[in-house]
Amino acid sequence: MTPFTLPPATGGRFGLLVLATVTSSCYLYSWLAGHLTPIADAGRYCAEQAREDAPHVLPDALSQWYTGCSDWAGLREAAAVAVLLTVLLLGVLAQYLIAPRWTRRGLTRLDDASWVRKDLAAAGVPASVSAFVDSAGPRATRAFGNRLEYSIVIGSTDYTDACGPAVLAHEIGHLQNRDLDATALTTAVWRAFLVLAAAPTLLVALTDPAGLRYYGWRLASLLLLVYVLRCQVIRTREFYADHRAVGPHRPAKEFLDALARRGDPTSLWNQRFHPGRKQRDSVLQDSGALFRLSAATAAAAGMLVGLAYRPGYHFVSILWPSSVFGKDLLCGVLFGGLAAAALAGATWRSALWTVTVESSRTTWRSVLWPVTSDGPSRATWRSVLRSIASDDVSPRAALAAVTFTAGLLAGDLIAPAQPGAAAWAPTMLRSPGPGLAVALVLAAGTWLFLRWTFTTAAPRLASTLHPRPGYHRGMVVAVLVAGVWLGFWFRIAEVFQLDPHWRAVVFGLATAAVQPVPLLVVWLAGLYTAAVVASRTSGIVAGDLRTPWRLVHLVAGGVVVAYTLLLAADHTAIAAAIGRAQVDGTPAALWPLSYLLYAPALLTALAGGLVAGLAYASRQRTGQLLAGVVTVLPALAGSLFLVSLAAVVLLDGLDRSFVTLLTGLGGLPGREATDQPRFAALGVMILALYAALLIGVVPLAWLGARIRRRWRRAHTDDASLPSRRRVVAGLLPGALAGVIIAVLGLREWSFAVTTADLRLDYDTTAVQLVQDRARPGSLSGGDACRSLYAGGTSFGYGPQTDAGAAGQLAALAAIGMSADDLVMQRLGRAAMDGFTLRQLATGTAAVSNLLRYCLTTTPAGPGSPPI
Repeated sequence: MTPFTLPPATGGRFGLLVLATVTSSCYLYSWLAGHLTPIADAGRYCAEQAREDAPHVLPDALSQWYTGCSDWAGLREAAAVAVLLTVLLLGVLAQYLIAPRWTRRGLTRLDDASWVRKDLAAAGVPASVSAFVDSAGPRATRAFGNRLEYSIVIGSTDYTDACGPAVLAHEIGHLQNRDLDATALTTAVWRAFLVLAAAPTLLVALTDPAGLRYYGWRLASLLLLVYVLRCQVIRTREFYADHRAVGPHRPAKEFLDALARRGDPTSLWNQRFHPGRKQRDSVLQDSGALFRLSAATAAAAGMLVGLAYRPGYHFVSILWPSSVFGKDLLCGVLFGGLAAAALAGATWRSALWTVTVESSRTTWRSVLWPVTSDGPSRATWRSVLRSIASDDVSPRAALAAVTFTAGLLAGDLIAPAQPGAAAWAPTMLRSPGPGLAVALVLAAGTWLFLRWTFTTAAPRLASTLHPRPGYHRGMVVAVLVAGVWLGFWFRIAEVFQLDPHWRAVVFGLATAAVQPVPLLVVWLAGLYTAAVVASRTSGIVAGDLRTPWRLVHLVAGGVVVAYTLLLAADHTAIAAAIGRAQVDGTPAALWPLSYLLYAPALLTALAGGLVAGLAYASRQRTGQLLAGVVTVLPALAGSLFLVSLAAVVLLDGLDRSFVTLLTGLGGLPGREATDQPRFAALGVMILALYAALLIGVVPLAWLGARIRRRWRRAHTDDASLPSRRRVVAGLLPGALAGVIIAVLGLREWSFAVTTADLRLDYDTTAVQLVQDRARPGSLSGGDACRSLYAGGTSFGYGPQTDAGAAGQLAALAAIGMSADDLVMQRLGRAAMDGFTLRQLATGTAAVSNLLRYCLTTTPAGPGSPPI
């Protein structure tokens, strides 16, 4: 294996550059579209028509009409942005096609019979590459071009000088790495962005002082980010070309001396694209710099997610207004997946470095050479796994997770406000304690993702003869896992944005147990891990990572037993609560719904136990298998229950609705909450799931182990795994489970929480107190709008099962009711009626319309987007 076994880091950084450019252009074009008369008139039409209809329609009807009209105006804006983005892409394409032709001006093409051309062919230049010589000027040797035609130009001084062969080898390295297209596209993207996006925005901003104040520093930040990523793409390709140029026939020192004779860039400005000798020498001596996960790359990826989320969510809300979780999931998979592609690619390269470099802990030559079709031996696998467990990738993954989180929050802070999209960073700054907890949740999830990617990538690379197909499949799964997880975190962040207190954080984490999104993450990660391990290895057992599986397993099982006893103490009240008939959306509907969510998880776990027994329980290690295969989910359950019990004790005397929702414990303080079916039912559902795991997985794993041991008796001791057909058959139930979760679980769950008249149980006392303070006509329209801006310019959609969120939104509705504008009064009344009747979806939509109306009719206050 070599540094070129996997695609280079250039591709991932180029992807980040493209994402940064598109995201920045969306912001700039969205603001430009607001200055176009047809787009601006669409928003004003909605406001003027609402003023005409307000005296004649009910508040709820006015809110529903304004929602439709705002969506229509938003679609016009989206269409304008799409047209401008199309112009930008056409500009990139034109630059990509024209630039090589422009460069070839004044060059002399070499025919195939030329002695120079023959020398180039002997040096490794393909015949399909056009060769030129620059006889008129001092231009240096370099490769350029695009997919239509690649070219290499020979400088007149380079070819006659002693440094010529080394320089030529470096340029041939660019051809062999196939990075000329990325270089050409990088330059084209930067120039098109400057000419077609940044320059028009700056010209319009000069005519709008308010816009210049608001967008000036943001535009500078976006330009700096795009420029830095452009430099990183071009610099990275230089290091990979250096690796192609050196070898046994040309030592690194000789190569660097040749480049120095040609001229080495000394100033920092000149080194932005071409690194100096010290940097080249450092990378050639320690190639790990090309493989280790960079904290800067993680920060850039996080910043791009933070920047891209708001416009993406805004446009998805226009196209898909009725969904709650679907919008978060789609945005998470789209933007989080693009950023995860860069992180996962870097992690795979870190795994490649780990399994190829000499280490004092492991003799890697025995790992890599020879690699048979059946995979390495069991002893070799233990060496690989132990090296993974103790490798220094762990602190690097932790640093990358922290910088990714910091970058995401910084991007959200830089991003201009968008109505209907949550702004997390300002809220976290106002509530630093809970905000830090939400950020740590993201950092912990990112760290687990990076560790999981590394742990699955290293065994795959160490045991396969064809790493690139495995790399591509692993990247697809990693993108899906990270995207789905990030979509779930978006939902937690929006809950926190609505109610910036500890209870919102705990509530967001608690509801993970009954949402299909976390189940999808666990299913994807677990199924891919099982497939990787089962496809090539010959017997990894749980004890290889030196984890005290039995102790962890006993602790998890003990917690489950204790939880069962606590529930049994109040089983009569719980059974009565579950049996009550309720309206749609309450636990009486969620209880049968749980079969759609948990049955696939059970099928996956049961199938995984059987496959693990078939694959790995050889050489009398059945005990370790049984202790390890059922540890992950029960241990997770044990942690969840311990946190639940601690929360009940620590938060005694406070509003415990989220605690009872999490635990369903009728015997602890808050006993009266058992009268609410969804509280009690949730605890029973969690208990049933993990009890079934303990009862069902162990026997199936034992059965698989027995079958495996019987099968081995008829084969040699060196026999590999059962046939791939058996492995596929064992994993098939897990795949079907994922389909069930995605198709049925998401559809039904989304329906349950997005019904227009959805009623949720929370205390309306806070809402009533806020409503009593409303004084119609006491505020002017402008003052009311500025108060709304101060209360939260952007916020998330969706019902929340917590009175704190309803109380905060009710305060915004009361501001609208207190305005002297009739439209604002009606919209505020529609929102307040929704919160009073526990129809949070209706109330939240009315508050959103109130803010949209203000943004259309009233100049924005300080710190808010200019209209």
